[in-house]
Amino acid sequence: MLALCVPLTSLVAGFSGSQPIIIFDAPRAGTTAFQGTVPLVISDSGEIAGYFVDRHNIFHGFIRSAGGEFTIFDAPGAGTGYLQGTQANGIGDHGKVVGYFYDANYAYHGFLRAANGTIITIDAPNAGAARNQGTNVTSINKDGESAGYMQDSNFVYHSFVRSSSGTFTSFDAPNVGTAAKQGTVLYEGGLNSQGKTCGFYFDSNGNVFPFIRKQSGVTISFDPLKSTLTFPTSINDGGITVGCALTADSCYGFIRNPDGALTTFKVPYRDLGTAGTQPNAISSSGVITGLFGDSNNITHGFVRSVDGVFSKFDAPGAGSVPGSYQGTTPESINSAGEIVGCLVDSNQVNHGFIRVPAP
Repeated sequence: MLALCVPLTSLVAGFSGSQPIIIFDAPRAGTTAFQGTVPLVISDSGEIAGYFVDRHNIFHGFIRSAGGEFTIFDAPGAGTGYLQGTQANGIGDHGKVVGYFYDANYAYHGFLRAANGTIITIDAPNAGAARNQGTNVTSINKDGESAGYMQDSNFVYHSFVRSSSGTFTSFDAPNVGTAAKQGTVLYEGGLNSQGKTCGFYFDSNGNVFPFIRKQSGVTISFDPLKSTLTFPTSINDGGITVGCALTADSCYGFIRNPDGALTTFKVPYRDLGTAGTQPNAISSSGVITGLFGDSNNITHGFVRSVDGVFSKFDAPGAGSVPGSYQGTTPESINSAGEIVGCLVDSNQVNHGFIRVPAP
């Protein structure tokens, strides 16, 4: 395992209205197309976790402290070949990090990294061990409970919750398909501090529907816009879920309250393109962040307040080549309103950013 703590090596400050944006790159991040730094989550204590792709196209996990120092790490057993390596998906306020790694045979395994740097491998029961099969730990909550999904030997997806003591509870959504590439998936941001999860499942026709699973095991499926392609992306500690639903004309954001009430929305900007509105995260207070695509297929960040007021922002250095899907992608928001994500520049290189609330 490689562990390295170094100070921030690339720092550029910009402003979105009165909101300063800091750009950062992990040490050893590659600088050619599709390489670079991708932050995925920020904790309430301000620690950021994610991954970077180096100049050899190998993935490595990183933690960025609230003060800007990096810890770079690789899970034991991570492969060192093309597109192999380690990706961090979630971080708790206790400093524990979860994620997955590809081994030398392109099977994937989950991991849990303790605050002291110790890393254990996590393989869910019945996870496959062949190429492109395995376990991905996608989320961790404040109590050290984690969640994710695995792909079995028949390439069917199943989700799980893992207790802080290591006990697995596996589950599948109702009406889930059982053929290869079907099943139940739980992504980043899909676990809250009450043990409630959100995710999506593929039915037998390949359609994608969202679900909510309570800690008791009761699983509820829902469909905001009668769409056949709907993805929840985040659930907060109040049990409010956000995500996006694809319709014939665009992609719409949705909010689902614990009582089942649904609200759909799109950003109120004239140049909204076919990529539509895609919420990626919701804070404990109900502030939502995500991206929208304009008519030139450039992505921009947005924030939706609890009262439904929108603001948009672009990270400094974000690319704007028409048709490129360059731009700004917010990924996570913490209780202080700090937003992290990545920008894609005009050369298709990824860079991390943090947007800090105004004092």
